Order: sequence, then C-alpha cells, then structure tokens
Amino acid sequence: MAPSQLKLDLGFNEALNYLSPERFGFCSILYDTGERGVDEKGRSYPIKRQRSYKLSDLEATLQGWSGTTDTWLTQNSFYKPNRRTVNLKALHMNYVDLDYYKVDQYKRSSPDAMLTKALRIIEKAKLPLPNVIVDSGRGLQLKWCYPKPIREEALPRWRRVQQQLISLLAPLGADICCKDPSRVLRLVGTFNSKSRSMTTVLHETTNKVPFDTLADAILPFTRADLAQLRKQRAGQMELVHSESGNSNSNLKKKTKGTLNWSRYLDLRDLCTMRQGITKGRRMKILMYMTNFYCLAGNHPDQVRGEINGIINWIDPHWLPDPNQLTTVYEKAEAHFRGETVLWNDEQRTPLYTPTNETLINEFGITPDEEKRLRTIISKEEVCRRNTAAKQAARRAEGMIPRDEYEQRSASNQKPWKQLGISRATWYRKGKPKVGFKMRQVCPVI
Repeated sequence: MAPSQLKLDLGFNEALNYLSPERFGFCSILYDTGERGVDEKGRSYPIKRQRSYKLSDLEATLQGWSGTTDTWLTQNSFYKPNRRTVNLKALHMNYVDLDYYKVDQYKRSSPDAMLTKALRIIEKAKLPLPNVIVDSGRGLQLKWCYPKPIREEALPRWRRVQQQLISLLAPLGADICCKDPSRVLRLVGTFNSKSRSMTTVLHETTNKVPFDTLADAILPFTRADLAQLRKQRAGQMELVHSESGNSNSNLKKKTKGTLNWSRYLDLRDLCTMRQGITKGRRMKILMYMTNFYCLAGNHPDQVRGEINGIINWIDPHWLPDPNQLTTVYEKAEAHFRGETVLWNDEQRTPLYTPTNETLINEFGITPDEEKRLRTIISKEEVCRRNTAAKQAARRAEGMIPRDEYEQRSASNQKPWKQLGISRATWYRKGKPKVGFKMRQVCPVI
C-alpha cells in the first residue's frame, strides 16, 4: 500500500474519465519514497518507485493513493504491468504539461491567469479546447481526452499531434519531454511538496474530443488531404513509369514512421499468436523488432531502456547476450545522426529495411497468421483485402452480391411461365409482374 498522509477522495473521478476500469490493461503510479540518493557528482536526488495496477482495480487503487505526496499517474494504458512504450495498448488523450514557473515573466502568475493565456493561444489556432485542466501546483495540465481510446497503431500520428501542441504552447513553458505515451502526470488529489499545495481540477467538461478531430485541426494535412495526395502521387507514378519505364520511382515511398511502427506491432502480435518464438528464431526476431522500433522514431537510448520489454514478448524466460545487439544499436545511432549508406545506387538508412517477403520467409508466417497482421502480408493477402474492401464499398452503395442478383434474375425466376405466356411475349409486353392480368383481345367478326 502507498505511504499515505491523508485519506481523501479528491481527483477520484478525474482519472476514471479516461482510464476506464471496464477495459483490459494496466496503468502505473510513480511515487516519491521520501528517501534520498547521491549521484556520481555528489548531488542529492529523491528516490522514486513505480507500481502497476490493472485498470479493473483502478477505482480502489486511486482511493488508496489519494492524499499522498508527490504521486504521478500514467495517462495511457499498457498490455503489461509497466509503462514501457513497447507494451503500449491504447492512447486515451493528448496532453500538455505547462511548467510556467520556469518562464521568468510568468513565475509569479496565478493559475487562472495562465489558463486564460493558454486558452487564447488555443482559440487563436482554431483548435478544440481541452476538456480537462488541472492545477498541478506550479503548472497546468491541459488534457484532450477522447470519447474512445485509440489503438497503439496510431502512435506515430499521436506523437506528431503532441509535438504540435507542445510547440504551440512553448512560450508558456510547455514541457518538451511530454512527447512519449509513457509520460506520468501528477495525480489529482495528491500533494505537491515543492508548491505545498494540492493537485486539483480547475475545469472539466464531458465534451470529449475525438483524436481525428484534434489531429485534423492541428496537423498540416487532414486524413482526407493525405488520401487525395496519395491519389495524386499514384497518378504521377503511373505517368513516370509509362514515360521512363522506371519501377523504382521515389513516389513509391511511404511514411516510414507509421510503416515501421506497424511492423514492430506485427512482430509483437506474432509472438503472442505463437505464445513465444522457437529457439532458432529468437535472436533474429529480437534484432528485427529492435530495428523497427528505432526506425519508428525511438532513440537508441530509449530502446536500450526498453529492450527487456521486447524480450519479454518473445520469451519471458529467455536471457539473450546483449552484445549480440551491438550492431543494431550502432546502426540506430548512425540513423539518428542522419548518416546514410549507398545501396543499389541509392542513399538509405543504415538500419535494416527488409521486404515483407523476406520477413514472411524468415519467420514462416502462414496465410492464417497474415490475416491477423497489419503490414507484413503477402501479395495474395493484399489482393484478398482489396477485394473485401471493394465488396464492402459496393454493399454500402446498395449493390447486392452476384449470387443474390442471379437468384432474382428473370432467367432464374421465369415469370412468364407464371403468367402463362412465352418469354418473347413477356418482354414485348414490358416485363409485366406476376399477378398482372393480360388484357383479352376480342376477335374481329
């Protein structure tokens, strides 16, 4: 149990508004133990510890931590009892932590005055207003909570939104470190020892903002813009191919961050589907997962800190030799320095960029497994998904399946027989419906 000073219920509902106990997952609480340590330079620092809890136990957990001193909570949920990005399950909000006390001109400003300044900047940028605003003691937490959490696939786009929000509010002291989903913010209903005040909610509404609405408002391109841009590039690519016959056009390239994050998630899901990876393929899949994790925009230092989380997905009982990943780390550091290598007369990243076919063959991915993956799929699976998507689009437009169409056809139902006339007469009479009384023609005398 957490070391408590007071038993209060303040902030109880605030966390439950985005971390729903009805969903599977874990959240983590970071707290100050009250002990001090000394670093290499002889400087004293507070010793902090972390505990993780199931979302289903969140209600009781928050009651237990309410009233403690210097306590922080994750804002997103994870598959496993820690807050490593490699275990991210869902994203529940975008947030900005305004440390305005670090800005000289705002050191003595009140929370209400800083809130007014922040809202003016947000309104001027024509963005949705945050639906939760928290006074953390010496700063403000601005939160854009979603009606429904978004899945981990959206992490690259989520990060771009975070970057834009932080840049927008940088003049007010926005914390530039709040770019990752594992960030913790002070828990409402707990005390801040530095400001000697309680973390409280200043403003809260039920008008939650969908992630796509916020992303479309703040990013340079909306989803519709990107779809149109892809169509234009596809048309340009076809034109280049027809004129030059070059199949290696740069127009084929896609956004690498999203692609590589999806590939990391695919390999992570493959480990789950197989309940672990066989001994002969463990090191290979670890190398590729680490590689794609770096290509998705994660710094090598962050990867080193989370490598145990990746290993845990492959086999919790496996202890690989860390020296075997030295090459991947070196390539990742070169990648983040902006270095490139020449490959097939083209400058590319030093990290590995295998094709889908290579990964499918390397790990023996079956067609049934491909159906549950995002991007590591064969051409046959691509065709199957395209066919299914086109069929769904036709159904949405009101078109009926071919079998049903043929069953309803005149050739199959033969309505002329039920009318007692020939097929030619039925067509000549304008395809009368069953039940139509044929007009009797009186003979001429």
